[in-house]
Amino acid sequence: MSTIGDVLGAVKTLIDDIDAVLHTDTARQAPSIAKTLNVQQEFRDGVSKVEEVLTKFEDGLEPVRRTAVLADALVGMFGIVPNFVSALGDAAKDTGGYLATLHTGLDGAIGATAEVDGALKTVAHALDVADDVAEDALAFIDPSKFSEIMTSLKTLSKDLYELKQDPPEAEAARGQGGMLGGLLG
Repeated sequence: MSTIGDVLGAVKTLIDDIDAVLHTDTARQAPSIAKTLNVQQEFRDGVSKVEEVLTKFEDGLEPVRRTAVLADALVGMFGIVPNFVSALGDAAKDTGGYLATLHTGLDGAIGATAEVDGALKTVAHALDVADDVAEDALAFIDPSKFSEIMTSLKTLSKDLYELKQDPPEAEAARGQGGMLGGLLG
C-alpha cells in the first residue's frame, strides 16, 4: 500500500525527470528552433501555460504542506503530555506520603493520593497510546516530502522561465549563474 509520502516521492521524481529533459541538447535548442520557425511567441505561450499549471499545483500544495508541518510540530509537542501527566501522579502520591509523615491526622491522604496517582497513570498511558497513533499517522504523510517537492517545483519553474527567454537573453541569464549554468554555455 502506498503512503502519501510515496505518492509525493513519485511526483517529485516526475518533476525532477521533466526538469532533466530541459537540460537535454534538444530542449536547449528549442528556443532557437522556435526563432528559426518564427514561432517564438507560440513557444513562449506554451511554456507559460506549463508554468501556470505548476504554479497552480504549487499553490494548491502549499496549504497541505503547511498543515503537515504543523501536524508534525503538534505531534512532537503532544509527546511530552503523557510524561507530564504521569509526573503529576507521582507528585500527588509523594504529597500524600509527606502529609502522612506530619502526623496531623491526614494519614488517609496516602490512599487518596495513591488513587489520584493511579488515575493519572491510566490517563498518561492512554495519552501515550494516542501519541503513538499520531506518530504513525504522521509517518504515513511524511511532511519532509512536501518540502522536497516544493524545492523541485521551484527549480523546474526557474528552468522553464529560462527556457522561454530569447536565445541571446537565455545565454546571458545562464552566464549569470542560472540553473542550467555551465550546461548551456
